[in-house]
Amino acid sequence: VALWDMRNLSKEVRRFDQQHRDAVLQVAWSPLAPSVFTSSSADQHIFVWDLKNDNPTIFDHRGHDSRIPDLSWHPNRPLIASVAEDSSFQIWEATSVEQAVNCI
Repeated sequence: VALWDMRNLSKEVRRFDQQHRDAVLQVAWSPLAPSVFTSSSADQHIFVWDLKNDNPTIFDHRGHDSRIPDLSWHPNRPLIASVAEDSSFQIWEATSVEQAVNCI
């Protein structure tokens, strides 16, 4: 996963250690903690990342059995909804995000 400044696409801002083993399908920023985002992948994992941490991977959700093309944050609570290509739908609490919010 890499972050780019949309004002200058020729310069990569930050690259994270390769955690996903297949294509990243979705990225979503937390509405509660501006330094936290999630990424979902064809490898059946969702990672929660925190830009403020030296080790930015703060959670690895392994609850799906197929590719995860979509995910979304709840607007007011540390909840993430994810859907996989096998039609499974999960809502899970990202307590690590709540801890990140409390540190702001």
